[in-house]
Amino acid sequence: MSEQAIHNSGDGNSGSASDNAGGSPHASGEAQYLPRAVFFDMDGTLINSEVYWAQVERTLATENGVEWTPELMAGLQGTSLAHVADELIRLGVPMGREEVAHTLVDYMHDKESAQLPWNSGARDFLQQVHDAHIPAVLVTGSPRVLVQNLIDHVPDGIFAGYVCDESLPDDKKKPQPDPYYMAAEIARLDPHDRQAMGECLVFEDSVSGLHAASAAGAVVVRVAGETSTPASERAPHSTSIPDFAGFTLADVSRIMIEARG
Repeated sequence: MSEQAIHNSGDGNSGSASDNAGGSPHASGEAQYLPRAVFFDMDGTLINSEVYWAQVERTLATENGVEWTPELMAGLQGTSLAHVADELIRLGVPMGREEVAHTLVDYMHDKESAQLPWNSGARDFLQQVHDAHIPAVLVTGSPRVLVQNLIDHVPDGIFAGYVCDESLPDDKKKPQPDPYYMAAEIARLDPHDRQAMGECLVFEDSVSGLHAASAAGAVVVRVAGETSTPASERAPHSTSIPDFAGFTLADVSRIMIEARG
């Protein structure tokens, strides 16, 4: 894997990934089965930014005579920046791919630099994962500039690294499993080891992301946020949560145990 493809966001404090799975006690003295790594989507999962994406996509579409529909919005959620640009151009937006992409990213960067719309409980849960020495990796189709903005808003070492839009060619992005294979490598796991991948936990919200995580062999939790769609309800996942409010490692342990059968 090239150095460009894998990005370390800090020295972390994650320890060996193999030390984190199973048998860790919690306060009540009961055994926990914890994942070897936790992978987080960004938009719609950690932050409620899908609303911002929809705003700028809708503006670009309607200003150029393209009808904006809920189906169109849902179809663009969780897809790559190139796919969004290509789809808007196909529908009639008279710009090149780079111009559309720059327009979208500039808008998002302005909005998120002013205020990150954190999903309820997300920051607290990230801290729990870090304190348990479980590697956390951000896995998103958003560009590096937006990813770095989020990383700058959390304590150093919260993430072991990230996978972003620039990390992979278009044909290897979600819904392909490759972003999660790359995340496993960042967490020092073998992505070709199905048992190891099955001991990873993924939080996703979009159809493409849920399919990618499931295809990678991970345990998948669907975050049913404000922009949840019926299609995402039908996509593969082990369980759903509305957000991270009150969500703890005890809940994670229960999910992992249930996934093991």
